[in-house]
Amino acid sequence: MEPFPLRVFVNPRLRVPYSRLVTFPEGCESVAGFLAHVPRFQAVQISGLDPRREQVVWQASGWAARIIQHEMDHLQGCLIIDKMDSKTFTNIRWMEVND
Repeated sequence: MEPFPLRVFVNPRLRVPYSRLVTFPEGCESVAGFLAHVPRFQAVQISGLDPRREQVVWQASGWAARIIQHEMDHLQGCLIIDKMDSKTFTNIRWMEVND
């Protein structure tokens, strides 16, 4: 994981350049306090308009590609619970709940 600058895409479109999937633990504030393993494409290309209405394209891989796919899922009304390996669904705040 490494930081990358904030990017804004208006009317984003996602393209998958190759179909290699990578499964990794993922969380979401929409389902706060839980983690699950979610398969995502290793690399994606996102295109759309920037805030100045200029066409932009970003080739992303690794962590950035995972975040893009996660956020694009939200635009489709999809959460990690819709894509996760249900056997890996874990409450990460179980100690707080049991106190």
